[in-house]
Order: sequence, then C-alpha cells, then structure tokens
Amino acid sequence: WRDCSPKWLRRNGLELHDVSGMSRDMRRQCQKENVKTRQRYEVHERLRISSLVDLAWRLDPRLLEYHRAAGRRWAQEPGDSESRARAQAERRRAGREEARRREREREEEALRAKIRDEVRRQLREELRQETR
Repeated sequence: WRDCSPKWLRRNGLELHDVSGMSRDMRRQCQKENVKTRQRYEVHERLRISSLVDLAWRLDPRLLEYHRAAGRRWAQEPGDSESRARAQAERRRAGREEARRREREREEEALRAKIRDEVRRQLREELRQETR
C-alpha cells in the first residue's frame, strides 16, 4: 500500500510521465509533475489508512473488550469523535486568537504610521516658519 505504482495511479485517474529520452527542460518539468502526483497519492493514501485505523478503533470487538477490561473510557482513545471535536474547537479558538493578534498588530502599525506622518508634517511646518 506504500507503492506509488503506475497501475494504481492509472486506476485512479493519475499517471506518471516517462522521463527517459526527453530533453532536459521537458524532463525537469515532467519530473516536477511526477513529484506532485506522488504527493497527491501519498496524501490520499495516508487519509485512507488513517480512516481505516479509526474505523478499526471504533468497531473492532477485541479493542472494545480490551478497553472495557482495562477500565478505560472510550472517549480517551485516539480517533474518537469527542476528542476530535475538542481538538477542532481548540484549533478554531487558536485561529481566532491569531486573527485578533494580527488585527491588533495592523491597527498598531497604522497608528504608528499616522503618528510618524503627523510628526513629519509638524516638522515641515516648523521649518517653513523658521525660513520665513
């Protein structure tokens, strides 16, 4: 399942370019496209394997029995919807805080620029008055 074979890629609508016998520029371009295709495949495959593992955690009776015998709550295990929801809420909260921080920085920078412009304007006026 770790193999990025041309057979699997063709079956899923992707294809690697054969780079033998190409000019240097074309070979580089095709190699870049091959890398992108392999990365898409790897991401897809990791997601597929991850979902299979989560499914096994939830449905395998041996794991359920093991957790009951160990006295663990199912919500503490990885892949559980409650823990995922908590993690997602935490990510959203962190994103909102980051957006607030960036907005504050933008406002502070705008205020600094406004103060700088005002100070420059005042200095110019003072210089004009001194030269008169």
